[in-house]
Amino acid sequence: MFQSPELRLFLPFLACLSHVLCFASRPTNVSVSCHNFKNVVYWNYSDPSQKPEFAVTIGVYRGEQPPVLKTTESYLDISNYTDEADNVYDVYVEAWLNGSENARSSQVVKFTYSQDFPKSSVFSKCAVDFPHINVSALQHTVQLSFVHPYVLYDSESLNYDFTYTVTCNETECGNAECSIDEDLCADVMHIPEDLYGRCFSIHLAAYINSIPIETSKEVCSYPDPKPDVTLITSLVCIGVGVLLIFIAAGAMMYKKVAQPESQNAIISKVLRMVKTDPSVMDPERPTVSEVRSISHTPLLITPDDVMSISTSPSPPAENTHFPVQPITDADLVEDQEHGGGEEDDDFNGFSDSFSGYDCQKFPLEMSPGDTVEAYRP
Repeated sequence: MFQSPELRLFLPFLACLSHVLCFASRPTNVSVSCHNFKNVVYWNYSDPSQKPEFAVTIGVYRGEQPPVLKTTESYLDISNYTDEADNVYDVYVEAWLNGSENARSSQVVKFTYSQDFPKSSVFSKCAVDFPHINVSALQHTVQLSFVHPYVLYDSESLNYDFTYTVTCNETECGNAECSIDEDLCADVMHIPEDLYGRCFSIHLAAYINSIPIETSKEVCSYPDPKPDVTLITSLVCIGVGVLLIFIAAGAMMYKKVAQPESQNAIISKVLRMVKTDPSVMDPERPTVSEVRSISHTPLLITPDDVMSISTSPSPPAENTHFPVQPITDADLVEDQEHGGGEEDDDFNGFSDSFSGYDCQKFPLEMSPGDTVEAYRP
């Protein structure tokens, strides 16, 4: 077949053009978002109308190499293949066109959660947040409590004890320990004096197996309660007033008691209060009943008894001394003759006489209608 010279020149140009159109574009702006162990790769593609297929390759610093992951989207979650937080990962993306054996690779992106590896501009910044912290701000202290990060994230890279630092408005408030054996870590931190009664930012930071974890929160401390001056003044005035009233009442009572008239009146009242019933002060008097003879023959009375009854005056109500009788010279001579031996007889006779007269009197009926008082024999 005859071909024109122009066609022969145009065919190589068409071949070169088709070869160029079969190459895919290079993925651009590749980045990795690594936060709280969720790792996602993002990239851009210049001509989405070509509908390329992307292959994501992950390189590891130590351990087994993950498989190549494919997707048609412009992102890919690689968390399940990068779960070792203390490892280093290299990620790059390739673009494939349908029917093309050529692929264009992106630049490599590195990321890691560990601080043991030197960082450069190609490393993506990864971070792990503290679990939710409960903060109770008091006047001078802050109470903190949170669960261990291992309980929240369930990553073996966090299965360690650690020390965390608390910063209050860029001023260190203190350090505390958190053990893996404690599901809930808690401690109390002192607030700097210049933050008393103010709101401030509290920042917690720690390293667990060289993995940094941190979080921040706004808190407000309660100011020192100011005393109520009005209430204190009122209480003091009331107390002073009551004290003055008691002092004035005591002075008036003392002045009243110190007067002679008042003293006499008080003594009189006391005497009237302690004065007993006159019936209590009187001596007990026996009940006198009339004595009558039950026989027809009156009682025999000697002449001496009649004379004693008729001539003896009524004895006093109370006998305060023994009766004294006049002593004659004959009696004295008789006493001297008999000596001390008869003194006992005389004393016994005197005792008998005294005991008889000392008895109570009783009425004695001498004859019908005639009653006299007599001593008992």
